[in-house]
Formats: sequence, structure tokens, C-alpha cells
Amino acid sequence: MKPDKESLRALRPLELAAYLRSRGWWEAERLGERASVWLVKRGREELELLLPLDPTLGDYLPRMAEVLSTLEAAEARPISELLDDVAAATTDTIRFRFVGPTFDQHSVAVEQGVHIYENVREVLLAAACAAVGPRPVFSTRKPARALEYLTTVQLAPPARGSYVVTVRSPVPPALTQPGIPRSAPDEPFERRVISTLAASLASAHRAALRAASSATLQPFEEEVALGVSANLCEALAGLVSRSGARTCEVTVSAAPSRPGFEERHVAFAADEAPVLREAARMFRASAPREDFELEGLVIRLERDERASAGTITIAGVVDASLRKVRLELEANDYPAAVRAHLEGRPVRCEGELVREGRTYVLRHPRQFTLRPEEREE
Repeated sequence: MKPDKESLRALRPLELAAYLRSRGWWEAERLGERASVWLVKRGREELELLLPLDPTLGDYLPRMAEVLSTLEAAEARPISELLDDVAAATTDTIRFRFVGPTFDQHSVAVEQGVHIYENVREVLLAAACAAVGPRPVFSTRKPARALEYLTTVQLAPPARGSYVVTVRSPVPPALTQPGIPRSAPDEPFERRVISTLAASLASAHRAALRAASSATLQPFEEEVALGVSANLCEALAGLVSRSGARTCEVTVSAAPSRPGFEERHVAFAADEAPVLREAARMFRASAPREDFELEGLVIRLERDERASAGTITIAGVVDASLRKVRLELEANDYPAAVRAHLEGRPVRCEGELVREGRTYVLRHPRQFTLRPEEREE
């Protein structure tokens, strides 16, 4: 099959160069800024191709077609596969393969598809947050660097033969300095996210199996340092339970232009979903929740006559349920709480929500305010 013009125009010279290096080719000669000559040995034969570097050249498309034709003959693979691999030459790749009766026709209902892509996003976001700093729970306010990372990842065209969601994560190519021994420098953030993802997937799967046998949260707690979090567990559970899949197989591969780890493959079965979901619930129940916004009514006031600060209790919504939350207010905020209590007006404040036994406490409260009175028309 010959590539069409759109496929040829989509080829990028630097991606092709990265692909060629990963396949054993080397640049033998640079012809200015317009083209370069590449060579490779295949047995006793030496192959040569001319790689155009300037897309504005009048013969750019025919030259690119010749490059693909040469690669097709050298690798004995169809051009469609070559195009996919060239596109992935400078990206780490994550494949989510869904297996089960629902996917036998290689298609899903729209509602299931929405859940799949939502949870794929949440898996990536959990890994990005853990790459910034592992925690058992990531609150509503995610690290800016993690959110920025999500804008760089791409969805690849659907694969044939099965229902697969492929995500490509661009990563800078590995560079060396002539004459300087290669060391192990800090990896770019994009690669740290994917390395964290690969480790956390294996850890979550391992923890789910151990927790199912031990009936404790401890296996998950031991894997937090490797990227396991409530957010990741919820997303993985959603990939199988909300998609209708019997199994979700996740494969993580490093970019050929920046090798760094062996391909990782982890399969999550549908019966792991309840364990993952329960671990997430317990993580959220016990972990502090930063930047929690509490709204409700002041139902109790406590202050010693000689003290400037005081403790109040607010009846507010926590995880869709009405809960009593205690917090200590400084002297400048306490009078406002007294007023809210007397007038029956709702209040709002932010802080770190923690659970202590059966009670909730809002630590380090800030921005304590009364909601405006509603005027009757």
C-alpha cells in the first residue's frame, strides 16, 4: 500500500531520524540543511537512503515516499506499521486494551466510551501528580505541573483488531556529550511521569492481590511511595467496572529516541475493581484533604472566658453526607461565628480536613466568612 499525500506531509524529519537511529541506521553524510544520507548494514549488504530535512523542497513528498519504500523493503513490514512506529519514535506509549464480550465487535456504546476516556485521563493525571510528589490522596487542587503535562499527551488513532486506546507522551530525545562519560542525569518530567506510571500500575495490581488475601489496607499503604494513590485506584477500578471489560491490559513502552526501561505489561481483572475502590475510599477517609472548602451552619460555640480563640462546630457536607466538623478560630474570626450562630446564617471557610476517629476536624482554617443574607423579593 502506497502512502497518501496527507500521510507523507505528516512525516517529520526529526521523528524519522530518531526512528532510523533506533533501528541501527547512522547518518553518514549531511548535505547542508536540506538532506542527509543514512546507512545501515543488513547482513553483507549496506543500504542507503536520502532523508529530506526541508519540508519546503519541491520534491519533499516523493523523497519521503522513497524513504518509506526503502524501509518497507529493509524491514519486510507494511508501510502502515512503519508510519505508526515512526510517529511513536519520540514518544513514550501507553496502550489500554479492553477484553470481554462487550468488545468482541471492536466497538462500545457511547456512554461506556466516555467512561473509558475519563478514566484513562485520571490514570495519567494520578501518575503526573505522583511524579511531582507521591501522596495517598491528591485533592481537588492538583499540582500545576501535573495539569500542564496533560496538555502535552496525545491520543493515537484507534488500533485495528481489538479495542485499544493508545496514548503518546512526547519526551525529549537522549543526548550525549562527546568526550564525557554518560552518567544518569535527572530524567525530564515527561519521562518521570511515565516511569512513575509503569511502577504504580504494577504496585496497584500487586497490592490488590495482597489486600484481597489479607483483608487490610496495608499492602496499598506500602506502595504509596511508588505512586499508588486513591486517585489511581479509583481510575483503574473505573477502567474495568464502568467499561464493562472483563480485563483491561495496560502496556507502557519507552520512546526509541530515549530508551530507559523495559516494556511493562499489567492486566487488571474485573474482580480487582471492588478492592481498588475500597482502598481508595479508605485512603480518602484517613488522609488529610488540603484546600477543603467547608460550608454550613454553626451549631456549637466553645470558648473559655479568658481565651481569645474559640472552637466552633459546623454542620456541613463532606462526601455528599452531612457531617459535624470542628475547627478552632482566632480572636478576629470568632465574633463572626457567634453572629452566624445567632442569626442562623451559613458560613464558609477553607482548611485541611482530617478525620480523627468518628469526628472531622478542619485544621488551619482561613478565609472564614458569612454568606450574604438572601433578600426577599
